[in-house]
Amino acid sequence: MKSQYYSNNKPNKDDPTQFKFNWSMAKNLCGYTNQQYFRNDRDKLIKLGFIKVILNGYTTRESNIYAYSSMW
Repeated sequence: MKSQYYSNNKPNKDDPTQFKFNWSMAKNLCGYTNQQYFRNDRDKLIKLGFIKVILNGYTTRESNIYAYSSMW
């Protein structure tokens, strides 16, 4: 959870559609108990065009940055 606060990945403050969301937040705020369920649901939202990935933090172990998509 500390990396969420000290990470270099930050959403653009000028763009209100961007947000950061990671597994720790999903577990604590949404009640997910299985990381695979969270990933599946996230992938469905991306596939259906509700959100899009702005920055993938996988290689740097930082939070991904998403944005609401206008495709829906």
